[in-house]
Amino acid sequence: MPDNTCPNCGNTVNPHWKFCPYCGYPLIENKAEYYIRKSRDLKAKGKLKDSIAYCEKALQYQKDEYIHKSIGDTYYLIGALNKAIYHFRKALEINSEYPDAHYSLALAYYRSGMLEESIECFEKTIELNNEFAMAYYWLGIVYYHAGKYEKSIEFFKTLLDKNPESAIANYHIGISLNAIGRYKEAIDYFKRMERIDPNHATLFYHLAYSYYMNHQIKEAKSTLKKALHLNPEDKRVQELMGLLSE
Repeated sequence: MPDNTCPNCGNTVNPHWKFCPYCGYPLIENKAEYYIRKSRDLKAKGKLKDSIAYCEKALQYQKDEYIHKSIGDTYYLIGALNKAIYHFRKALEINSEYPDAHYSLALAYYRSGMLEESIECFEKTIELNNEFAMAYYWLGIVYYHAGKYEKSIEFFKTLLDKNPESAIANYHIGISLNAIGRYKEAIDYFKRMERIDPNHATLFYHLAYSYYMNHQIKEAKSTLKKALHLNPEDKRVQELMGLLSE
């Protein structure tokens, strides 16, 4: 192909131009940057597989942790978790001190059911960036689902220290306290959440359960009425109401 044609679209171009005016292909610019830009544009349009293809082209010109992470993020979005994990690991091979890659890898591990690996990566994220609030949140979630309720409480309390008005932190501390039988303490956290988010139907079920287990039957009944009003179809609320009616 003659030197005065674009290698991408074949149109005639001026050899001094930096970009092809017909397709945008870089004639002088770093080709990796061109492919990355195209990938971002395609991702914004929801064309995720095409976006990955352009990022993979960029890797031919530039081995970069950010490109690997971008590919991993897109694979994660389409549910290809093994491929996402591969690219997050490749990003960390290039830069092991990249907190966002540790965080994304932790999420992929969690969705793959690899809880211990997920915990390790979330903790590494916090080690590298102790202001990474979502890492504290997810550590609390993972520890809760692993049945390690005390650890879950620990991380949600740290999140609460950073944001005292966090409804989600108060809620998860409350359900973790319920899980280990500390119902009176759970009530305090659920009441705090109620002040922040008074229309959270599931909250009232758990608060009613705490009252019930703490032998505060009158409070349990009135709280269940709120739960039923917000979500009449909640079978757990109906079952607990049945217990209180016996």
